[in-house]
This record gives sequence, structure tokens and C-alpha cells, in this order.
Amino acid sequence: MLASLLDLPPDCNGYIALENVRARVDETSAIVERLPLLDGVLGIAIPENDGTRHLEGPNRADATMRLLGDLVGALAPRPLVLIMEDSQWLDSASWRLIEWILGSLPSLLLILCVRVEEIPDELKSLRRRAETARMNTNRVDADDPARFCQTLELRELGEVSIRELVARTLGEVPPHQELAGRIAALADGNPFLAEEISIALKGEGLIAVRDGFWRPIRPLDSLRYFEGVERVIRERVDLLEAATFNVLKAGAVVGRSFSVDALQMLLCNELTSSALGSAIETLLAAQLVRHGVGPGEYEFRHDQIRDVVYSLISVDARQRLHGLLADRIESQ
Repeated sequence: MLASLLDLPPDCNGYIALENVRARVDETSAIVERLPLLDGVLGIAIPENDGTRHLEGPNRADATMRLLGDLVGALAPRPLVLIMEDSQWLDSASWRLIEWILGSLPSLLLILCVRVEEIPDELKSLRRRAETARMNTNRVDADDPARFCQTLELRELGEVSIRELVARTLGEVPPHQELAGRIAALADGNPFLAEEISIALKGEGLIAVRDGFWRPIRPLDSLRYFEGVERVIRERVDLLEAATFNVLKAGAVVGRSFSVDALQMLLCNELTSSALGSAIETLLAAQLVRHGVGPGEYEFRHDQIRDVVYSLISVDARQRLHGLLADRIESQ
């Protein structure tokens, strides 16, 4: 979040991030005096001062949370919309920070995306308090950020919407109605799965353009094996050459986002710069990754693609790549 507000890459050096924070909040002495609290957030050593060296344990955590909230208020444009994907993975400290920000920054619209089957206890509590606030409007706690909370449950896309999504995914030529209907039935309202099935069918040559429409080249019943997002992703990844797959696995170890520099460091003994560039172009064309926010930066098109690829890495290879990555971070 800080990297985004500072227009820095997600894997930027902690010291660079700190320098940018200092430059942006230099006039706000109350924030500058508390910047040593960012040591754990940025993963770097920051000299303590009289206002921070005595803070330990829960007190330090609470002070850090308040500092982060103040930094968002100082650095963010107004109004600001902040979207956090896969928020079911947030830890308890992050939820406390979210509630603090909600209660202190009225110009912020915070959108948390959570999988319905993995709703964390913190969000359940927030929803209960929000419901209580709506039912007892005369007794609402003015300091409870839950009063700002609203829940929108997104249902599966209807068949018409899935058909439109399939048409956009395949490109200028529309899918035949029968093909679009079959993909919609397999996707069961899941837009990501509909995209993945469409890309997989096109990439594997199982559909072709005939008479102005994308049509299957074999009976539609044979498409049954595309059930399930993970299976579809594995089917696509299995088509990659070994070198390209190794690049994808290295990216998965780095995270949802990764840079060319990180890949070169992890694969310096396996691929030349030219071969690495060619592999990245292949991954972009396969729509497994996309360009990131800056030059030389990329990201997985969806968290589930990264999760599936990461699960396919052997334990030994995973440990080796994580060790190399840790060495790189430490050297910076």
C-alpha cells in the first residue's frame, strides 16, 4: 500500500521507500518523529529516537498502526479509492489498521474483496457491528468505524454476461452461440473460469474460426474436462516449454508481482537475458502474466494462477529459489 501511494514498485528497497516517505512528509514533524516505527514494515533498521525507543510489544504495534493511518492520510490523494484483493488473508493487525483508517479518513473509500467461503472472523465482527448500527440508529457508537461498513455480496454472473465475457476474451470474432453456452455452463457463473476456459480452448487449438464464428472442432461434450479453475490453469501451464515454465515458477516465488531484475538474479545460471525476455513475451502472449506498474515489472493476471504455479514447484526448488531471493533482499 505504501509503495502504491509513493509510486514505487511493490518490491522496492525499504531504504528507498523510507527516503520517499521523508521527502513527502518532511513538513509534518509529528509523522517524521515516528518513522523509526516503520522498521518492521519496511524490513530495515531505522535508528530509534526518544519518542520510539521505549515502545515495545502491543504498544509499539498500536503506535505503528496509527502511524500507517496518518501516512495514508498524508500521502493519499483526496478522495481516494483503495481496493484490496483477497482480503481474507489479512492478519489481525491489518484488520485493526483498516478499522483505524476507516474511522479517521472520511475521504477514503476502502473496498475489501473477500472470498465468500473464507470470511475471516474480523470481518464477521465488523458486519455484526454494522448491522447493529443500522438497527439502532439512536444508539450508534460515534467512534465505531463499523458504522461506515456496507456489505455487497456478488453473485455468479448470468449466462448472458458470461457470453459477453467470452466474446471479449476471444477477440474480434464472436463465439458461436452453442460454444458460448457450453463455456457458460462449465464456468457456472465464474468470470475468471470463463476467461481461462476460453483462452485454453483457443491456445490448444480446440476451437477455430469458421463462417465468422469461433466454433469447436470436436463435439462439445468433449469439453467436460475443463471443469475447475485449477485444472484449467494446469492444462495451460503444461503447454509451456521448460525454460518458460521455469521463469513462471521463479515469478511465483517472488510473489504476485515481480521484476525482470528479480528473475535475472534467480535464473542467472539457467537463462541469458535474451532467453528471459523471450520467455516473458511468451507468458504475456499466453495471458498468464501482464505488464506491471513500471518498466521491467510484471504481475500474474490473477492470484489463482500464481497459487497453482507455486503449488507445482518441488520442495527442493522452492527452498533454493527462496534462499536466493532472501540473499537478494539482504544484499539490498
